Amino acid sequence: DCDMLLLPTHADDEHLFFGSLLPTYAGQEGKKLQVAYLTNHWGEPYRPHELLDGLWEAGITAYPVISGFPDYYSESLEHAKTLYPVEEMCSYIVTLLRRFRPEVVIGHDLDGEYGHGVHQLNAWLLCQAVEQCEDPMVDPASAERYGTFTVQKTYLHLYPENSITIDAQTPLSHFEGKTAYEKAVDAFAHHKSQQQWFSVEYA
Repeated sequence: DCDMLLLPTHADDEHLFFGSLLPTYAGQEGKKLQVAYLTNHWGEPYRPHELLDGLWEAGITAYPVISGFPDYYSESLEHAKTLYPVEEMCSYIVTLLRRFRPEVVIGHDLDGEYGHGVHQLNAWLLCQAVEQCEDPMVDPASAERYGTFTVQKTYLHLYPENSITIDAQTPLSHFEGKTAYEKAVDAFAHHKSQQQWFSVEYA
């Protein structure tokens, strides 16, 4: 099982949108933080290496779960639903919740961070899965293998209610005085293929 389950959509989302989370909780506090991706980049062989190096830099020691769903771009939730087998994707997340039995689940902004339809789909699916993982009739194979599970805490990035802000500027002893923000920047630097499009910013 794990203390926290993070569900980024793509390799690099974990640093771009959840950057301070990993070094703060996995590195500094030693929480069991499991990362599980909604899509994969097997067609770009360098990206899984970037993914693993970035996670290690940020303090993650558990091997991530990477789905069998390919990476597509979409500009809306409804369009994204036409690109993927939605029920199969939801079962994937239900299985993750039952398998890892996290104390806390963290997912994307409902608006897709910057409007990315597959980010929106990931957040929407997580909301469905949180409700469904209690029902043994949903994905009975994983219910039989892991049992059903009730999620106690779910946090979505930028959700307006009951928000939590992570201190990204306090030096962390686990990282020799670097801040969580600085470690997020270091971790994203391993994603060399994405540097020309994105950057980790402090807000």
